Formats: sequence, C-alpha cells, structure tokens
Amino acid sequence: MNKDIVVIYLNNAGIWLSQHRYAILVSFLFLKLLAFTSNGFWSGDFWEHSAVVKALSELPFNPNHPILLLKAPHAFMSPYSLFVATLSKISGLSSVDALAIFGLFNFLLFAYGLKLFCSIFNQSAGEKIAFYALLFSLFLWGENPWPYSGFFHIEVIGFVMPYPSTFSIALSLIGLRLFNTISFAVLLQPGTIYKLITVWFIALVVLLSHALTFIFLVSGLFFIGFLNNKNYLRQLGTLLLLLATVVLAAFCWPYYPVRELLLGSSSVYHLSNAVMYWDVTNRIWPNLLLSPFLFLSLRNRTANVMLMWITALGLIYFLGWLTGNYSIGRILSFCILLFHVLTAFGLIQLEVFFEKSYRSLHCLFVCSLALVLFAVSLPTMQTSLRKILTIANQLKNHQSPFNKTTFGNLVFINQHVTSNDLVIADIETSWMAPSFGGKVIGAMHPQAFVADMPERNQAITEFFNSQLNKAQRLEILRQYQPKFLILDIQNPHSAAIQEELSEFIQLIEQNAKYRLFSVRLPQ
Repeated sequence: MNKDIVVIYLNNAGIWLSQHRYAILVSFLFLKLLAFTSNGFWSGDFWEHSAVVKALSELPFNPNHPILLLKAPHAFMSPYSLFVATLSKISGLSSVDALAIFGLFNFLLFAYGLKLFCSIFNQSAGEKIAFYALLFSLFLWGENPWPYSGFFHIEVIGFVMPYPSTFSIALSLIGLRLFNTISFAVLLQPGTIYKLITVWFIALVVLLSHALTFIFLVSGLFFIGFLNNKNYLRQLGTLLLLLATVVLAAFCWPYYPVRELLLGSSSVYHLSNAVMYWDVTNRIWPNLLLSPFLFLSLRNRTANVMLMWITALGLIYFLGWLTGNYSIGRILSFCILLFHVLTAFGLIQLEVFFEKSYRSLHCLFVCSLALVLFAVSLPTMQTSLRKILTIANQLKNHQSPFNKTTFGNLVFINQHVTSNDLVIADIETSWMAPSFGGKVIGAMHPQAFVADMPERNQAITEFFNSQLNKAQRLEILRQYQPKFLILDIQNPHSAAIQEELSEFIQLIEQNAKYRLFSVRLPQ
C-alpha cells in the first residue's frame, strides 16, 4: 500500500513538473538575472550601448556621436536604443540602469519567443521543447565559449541580455512563429493582413537593430515557407515584397546610413570577430552528445526543413571565413540555437514514447532531472534569493536597488562634465566615461563612420605611455583640445603624468580610483 502511495505521488509530481518545467526554469533564470543586474557588473559592449542610450535620451531627434565629440552617425542608434532611451527619459533612470532593466525584459521576451518558435514543431509540446533547448544552450559548451551576444551559455547570459541582438533574436522567434500561422490562401482577410504588418514591423526593427539577426530572420521566413505545400509560390512572392519594402524603409532611417553600413562601413568589425573561426571544435564539441536526438527528430518533416535551414546558415558562416568578412561568423550562434531546438524536439519524441509506454519510468526521469538541476543550482539560488531580499529592503527604504560594482567611482564626473565636454582618459576609462558625462578621444571597440579611429586610439595609447615626454603630451592636448583629464590612480604612470602636466591642469575632485582635472593650455 505504501509503495502504491509512493508511485501515485511520484506520478503526480512527474506530471506536474513535466507541465511546468519551462516556467520553473525561466523563473529561476529570471531571479538569477535580477540579482546579476542589480550588481552592476557591466563590461564590453554594454558601455557603448549605454552611451548611445544617453545620447538619444538627451537629444532624441538630432544626437551627436555618443562617444566621440563629432557630428557623426553611430551604428547602434537603432529602434531598440530609442526604446531604452525613452524608458530612461520618462523614468529619470540613468542610461546604465535603463539598459539593465531592459535586459530583464529582453530575457522574458526571449523566453516567450523561444516557446512560440518551438511550438512550430508541435503546438502542445512547445514549452517542453523550449525547456530542453534552453537547457542545452545554457550548459552544452566546451572550453572558452564565446562571450558574445547571441550565445546564451550560463557564463555569459547575464551580460548579453541588455544587448539589441537579444531583443532582435526574441522578436525574430516571435515573427517566425507568426509567419508560420498565416494562411496564404486568404491574403486579404483582416487577420492575415494584421499578421503580415506585424511581421513587417518586426523585420524592420530587427534590420535596424541588429543586421546579422536579420539574416537569421529572413532565412527562417524562407525555409518556414516550405512547410506550406499548397500556397508556396504565393507565400514566396508575398515574402519577397515584404522584405523589399522593409529594406527600402530601412534606407530612410535618419540616425545612421543603413546602406553605407551594409555595403562597406561594417568592415571595421570584421577583425574583432575573427575569433568566431578560432578553436571552434573545442568550444562546441559537447553538442555531439545530442546527435542521437537529432536522428530521432528527422522523422518529422518540420525537423527536416529546420535542418536545411541550419545547413544554409552553415554555408553563410563558411562564406564569411572564405571572404574574410568575419563578422558573418556570428551566424554560428543561430546555427547552434537551431540545433538545440532540433535536438530538443528529438528528445521530446523519445520522452513521449516513454510517457505512453512506461509512465512511471518517465515520471521518475522528470523528477530525477528536477532534483539534479535543483542540486546544481542551489548555491546560485541561495545567492540570488539573498540578493533579492536586499533589493526588496532597498526599495522599501526608498534606495536604489542598483549597485555600481564596476563603475561607481566614475559616476561623479557627471557633476562636473557636461555632455559636449571633451575628456582625455586612458582607453578603458574612455570606454565607460560617456555613459556619465562628456565625450572622449578614443574608443576600445571599432567605430563605423569614423575614419580616423586608428589615429585617435594611437594618440590615447601614447599619451598614457611612460615613454612619452612632456612636449609630446602637450602636442596631443593641443591637437584635440580636451577640457578635462581623468587619471586612473591605480595606473603606475598617472603620478608622473600629473606631475609633468601640473602647470596646465587643476584638480577638481578625486576618489579611491580616479582624479578629475580641468585642462588649461597656454594660448
């Protein structure tokens, strides 16, 4: 009798976990991301996106370059950045905090989009497929997985959520599922027109926000069309018209020249993306473990179409290596995501078989998997819950829940430096400073539409190099005419630079990491 009761409880627990596992996984990750977001541990592209948001929130209709003191366009001034800038303007949040909050929204949008996309295989099994696909994307990586947007492994997921690529991927997944539901036999019905208009807007926002994701979206719309046997030519014609009007509309975007970016200016990003072709096997080899599930999935027509899609993206990836257009290598992230979805569908096929034939065994598997995941995530969960309790207490006491772990010592410059004041600082500090005040001379990452970036970065490198003498530093100051100087106290050359330029600079404020000086050069 006791054994029967245990079996009943096990079966009920297994059924409940099976039905709600995706929601549980998403909820756990959301809490983890909430805790991560509040720490303010930002790096990399985040600071460029944050500077863009700040520039758009201050001058939404006619912004200057967000990093350099130039009247030049910037490739990150996208609809996504406008959305975040609007949140910053309306709420009064800083660009850093507004971007961080949007990262949480992006995650929920991505989770929703992944569930919708996975339902293309099976309407009722969408959440189950999405559960395994997300789980694979979090953990199935080898050594040194790429810390780039578009990859969702557990080590980087918190960092990439605020990026426009994540927003664009989420929108693309939603748009692909929506396109799959359109009946092309009745194009002029209001419901069909509404869906087509929605897909059109999604495609436009994706193209302007992250052009590489647009390749993923367009290729997906094409291959999903193969799932419609009856009206394929009409569907293809409609798709071509839709995409042509999207591209024409994108050429009218006022914030940066889309045509110039697509046809040439994006080449500045190629070298920094060459890593997409380095040590690929060691980074992704654990995915070979999913091969049996791939073969299980291929009995399904939808899965075969998806495999054709992955193959096409793989050819585009190879073309990027062949031509030296290494930025195209980022397409690999979409190949891996689709592979995870495809193999997750194969695993669900196997699970359905066991659920029907060996119900108790299936429930035992689901409960065991839940226990393993719970055990693995327990330390993270405890840390996240403590952090969330701290956030709740801060909100209760009307305090900001956002910490400033990596940048707190730099925030003070906004009290002295206005948006159009030129600041000279080392390259790392220059990368963060525009999010708080002023413009800088050099940038850590390539800048499209700015031809003299190599000269600018060389000047910054030389200025903060110990081998440069006083006259040479003064020459750089005269060339760029900065109004302020920021010295990183922890830099071993800072004391010598300060002493050398003492007659031309005046200390305004300092803290544990930085000293801010005004610069007054002789006429």
